[in-house]
Amino acid sequence: MKQLGVVAFAVVLGACSKQAPKPMDPNQDPAARAAIEKLEGFRAQVCACKDAVCALNTGEAQAKWLAGTYGEVVLSPEQRSARDAANQAFDACFASSSARQAATPADEAIIEITALRNQMCACKDKACADQVSEAFAAMGEKYKDTKATTEQIKAAGAIAEEYGKCMMTALGATP
Repeated sequence: MKQLGVVAFAVVLGACSKQAPKPMDPNQDPAARAAIEKLEGFRAQVCACKDAVCALNTGEAQAKWLAGTYGEVVLSPEQRSARDAANQAFDACFASSSARQAATPADEAIIEITALRNQMCACKDKACADQVSEAFAAMGEKYKDTKATTEQIKAAGAIAEEYGKCMMTALGATP
């Protein structure tokens, strides 16, 4: 009987000593590292643009990537800092593309709405979405009397539609 008690004690002790597996460190996660590298690649690409078309195409590519894959990645605090720096540098380069100097007011509006769409697609909570929405409303007021071509209107409409989808995603992600 003593042997049974000792065996039972050993089994309980062995079961209690097992530790839960540790979660993967985001710094070691290849997907997280690849996401940061991809964002830095978009930043480098838009900073190298010589015209608005290049900047807009790069912005489109970044927005599609953000909407399609980025939300699945868990980032460490260091990686979030790197992400934020890459996004800020992207936005700065996007806003100052060399073609911006010769852009029409409608082109300016498209550039701004694209940057705001990119910011909204990067939002993961209501606070971020609210902040970008305020900037979007101010941008709308700024360009309310702007004349645009049919192509510019279609482009702005498509970007605004993507902005709306990203906003709904961000609002749905709130705790």
